[in-house]
Amino acid sequence: MANRAIAHLLDHLHGAEFSYPGINLKLNYAITEAANTGPETATRYHHKFRDIRSSEGVPQTKDWHAPISPSHPKSECAGETAKIGGMPSDHYLDPYRKAVARRGRDDFGITLWASKQSQRRRFAVFTQMCFLGNKTILDAGCSRGDLAAYLIEHEIPFKHYIGIDALCDVITYAQGLELPGCEFHCGDFVTDRDMLSIANPQVICISGALNTMKPREVIRVLETAWAATSESLLFNFLSSRSGLAAGPSQDPARRHDTIKLFDWALGKTPAVQFRQDYFPAGHDAAILMRKE
Repeated sequence: MANRAIAHLLDHLHGAEFSYPGINLKLNYAITEAANTGPETATRYHHKFRDIRSSEGVPQTKDWHAPISPSHPKSECAGETAKIGGMPSDHYLDPYRKAVARRGRDDFGITLWASKQSQRRRFAVFTQMCFLGNKTILDAGCSRGDLAAYLIEHEIPFKHYIGIDALCDVITYAQGLELPGCEFHCGDFVTDRDMLSIANPQVICISGALNTMKPREVIRVLETAWAATSESLLFNFLSSRSGLAAGPSQDPARRHDTIKLFDWALGKTPAVQFRQDYFPAGHDAAILMRKE
């Protein structure tokens, strides 16, 4: 059955010309997984190819599904709950799913930031810490594409921007903005580590996405991002070393061990910059890591 799924996938994609540089890598990865785990994996990767075709302006072909067997039930689109051993493995997405269901994809509130002003302040700090001109930037957990819009608004001449997010609804919204020099892809970079290597980014930015993750997930994501970027990794988080006036974190967000993350960064490179001065009482922290 897995071989039939691969054959159907190849027939479906045959003749399509992909300008996107990583498509062959992902196709090979999908074929390998399909051979190992069954046709539902090929279906899941087809959804990713469809998103890539859309963002790259490649003509769409008819919808495709792998042959289904009783032992391999039909899979869902990226952004639905993945399971490992029968338990949800992407709990960190639940608050965002609930926000989208409650507010709709067009509402700023789905980002879970307190305000547009606080979000933009974090973006400003990123641009102050790291020169983004003429850089290929990957925004992990891009949501509605607000960082891309901010960079364009402030005339920061980035070379190329790639936004990735596990919620297809927000990716559809971002794609609809038709921002110049930008592309958006649906996929969970926590469970699919290849997402962080799309377009060989020079700078990877992670703003806010770590706040709903467990500590071990944070480290795993940062390890993958550090390996994927060719120049710099830039991320923020709610600091565990904030002042009393900052107050405790509120569910679903959590504060992360600031000293541990700073020490982890220094263990990778001596070229580390740290800031915790841009909100009252050190509510937030940002770390920039550069490869020497």
